Amino acid sequence: MTIQMAWTDDGQSIILLEFIEEWGLDEFDSAINRLAHMVKSVNHSVSIIADFRNSGPLPVDILFHSRRALSIAPDNWRETVIVTHNAFIVDIFSIVTKVYKGARNKLFFVGSIEDAEAFIMSRRARGKEAI
Repeated sequence: MTIQMAWTDDGQSIILLEFIEEWGLDEFDSAINRLAHMVKSVNHSVSIIADFRNSGPLPVDILFHSRRALSIAPDNWRETVIVTHNAFIVDIFSIVTKVYKGARNKLFFVGSIEDAEAFIMSRRARGKEAI
């Protein structure tokens, strides 16, 4: 599979979602379904780190599929921190935050996994969007 996911901590509060090489929309939709199930399986807020550093190109209809992903996001989804250096990926997901209200204050961009973890810990320490 070219989209992999796993909990990063024993408390099951952060999921690392890795996009590796080329992946398609069917795989994206399947991954989003599994991700939603993982988030729903716990009774506390969950942050997601979406690592696109090793991703192939985004599929053409990713915007529409991102809308579906947001529509099934569980209430305990706290935020998604996107890890990338690709300006096109930032541009596409920035459009998502502008077009879909559910993505506002939920999608953020950083350049490394370490920065993503630090960002999440900082928001938690400040009590941002906690459930």
